[in-house]
Amino acid sequence: MRKSKTRIETRRAVRAGLATAATAVVVLGATALPAQAAAVTLTLSNASGANTGGNSFTGTSTTPWLTGYTAPVAYFGQAACQQTWTTARYSSNVLPSASNTGIVAAETTKKVSNNKVAVSIKAAAAGTTGANIDLSDYGAAGGTTRYNVCIYGSATDASPLVGTASYSVVAAATLAAISPTSGPAMGGTQITVTGTNLPTTAGSITATLGGLPLTVQPGANNYFTATVPKASPQNDADLIIETTAGTLRMNDAFDFVNGTTVTPNTAPSTRNFVDIDMYGSGFLNYTFGWTLPDAKVYLVNGNYNPADSANKKTRPQTSECIDVLVIDDTELICTLVLSQTTADATLPSATTENDANYTTGGTTIAAANATTAIATLGGTTTLTVPGGGLTQADVGEEVTGLYVDEAVDAAIAADTVITAVNAAGTVATLSTAGTIGTSGNFHSITIGADARATTGISIAAIGSRTVTSATPMFYAGDVGDRIIDATEIAPGTVITAVASDRLSATISKPALGTLSAVATTTIQPSTPVPDGSYNLTVVSSGSRAAQTASTYLESVVASGSSFTVAEF
Repeated sequence: MRKSKTRIETRRAVRAGLATAATAVVVLGATALPAQAAAVTLTLSNASGANTGGNSFTGTSTTPWLTGYTAPVAYFGQAACQQTWTTARYSSNVLPSASNTGIVAAETTKKVSNNKVAVSIKAAAAGTTGANIDLSDYGAAGGTTRYNVCIYGSATDASPLVGTASYSVVAAATLAAISPTSGPAMGGTQITVTGTNLPTTAGSITATLGGLPLTVQPGANNYFTATVPKASPQNDADLIIETTAGTLRMNDAFDFVNGTTVTPNTAPSTRNFVDIDMYGSGFLNYTFGWTLPDAKVYLVNGNYNPADSANKKTRPQTSECIDVLVIDDTELICTLVLSQTTADATLPSATTENDANYTTGGTTIAAANATTAIATLGGTTTLTVPGGGLTQADVGEEVTGLYVDEAVDAAIAADTVITAVNAAGTVATLSTAGTIGTSGNFHSITIGADARATTGISIAAIGSRTVTSATPMFYAGDVGDRIIDATEIAPGTVITAVASDRLSATISKPALGTLSAVATTTIQPSTPVPDGSYNLTVVSSGSRAAQTASTYLESVVASGSSFTVAEF
């Protein structure tokens, strides 16, 4: 009996234990059900917008705050968010009142994920009743109105508040104009953008032009200024600005043109050279060289036009910037020749006897005093020009062609050059004494010889920049003049220096071949670049009619590319 009782008690104890365990499971299951969580504070992609509405934003949190909800709803209110949705109160737009001040339903509320919602704001509409109510009805123009964003799990009564945020409404801004509308791609152009209701405090406007950020300086509430950054050449770049009122866009606002700037941008009107530092864009795309169709840097009177016109360029270069050294894609350095080197330059003609004129630098100048002769005092190195007109540019020039009493007189020895000119331009000192006295007759001279054919000039190697002669053949005045040779010397080559013994000269471009001393070579004077305003232009090819090629590039004329030649 005791054994049987023990078994019965044991079975009862087991049943009681199972019942207790079952009860524990039920209790644990009940405590696992979540209580209603407090609404989360959301991070908005845009925390403000224009009072015209039509904007949208996203609200996110690291908490999966939309779990279990599929159709959330949102409204904007100036009062604190209610903890639950009330259909009678929030299902439509209503006018402000004591119980529902400034309540405006969102246009669209869309669940993106358990962590993210998208909300669109009702666009401003005429009227202040019914469905026409929008945020603009509650924000003063020019001011800022703060709203609470209240997001509920669904549009059913007692649906809980699950997310909140703060959103501000400001007066809508507009863009009206940009000035200037173009500038060099290398950047640096100062632009002014005008509009309405533009913020005035530093940092309140961010902007991009062609996708590149601008550093904005706000002005009054109708404009701001910015400096255009460096960019690739492009047309119709868009201007986009961001303010607390939202995003504004001006399409096709600005052209980044293929322009350049040069330093220095002036030079004296004498036969010499000047080194130019040029800034632009895309220089690594060019192949600069001495021959054609290599890229060139040209000095141009106006807009360069390489179009073929009777075997000539319609508007050719006036001179060339040689020895181009590309530093990087935006900078190059070259040496500008301040003399005309076009192949069809008009040469000065020799003066005629008894005309009381003289020629200097390729220009004929009438003597001011036609009753007094141009003369040398017998046996001296003094040459007088009573009418004046000599310049410092004549120093180093050869003097030839003195005519006396209707007959050519060898009064000035061969190879005589001017060594000095007085400040008044009336007296020149010669390297060799003259042999005539004063005379009442008119006399004429030529300062700077016409083209002269010579033999005895040689070039030792291809690529050399030195030409030599067996006898003194070069003059200091030859600097800036061209050596013309169809084969061995590149077109447009000029003499850049003459040795003191006159036996050698330096030329601007490397020789294309060797030159024998028995060959005939022409040293042809080129006229100085006339005073005036020019432009420095970069072209991808210096050939005639190069513009017809699809790959042709040419920098545009802009303020930075201007270059002035003047006597000073």
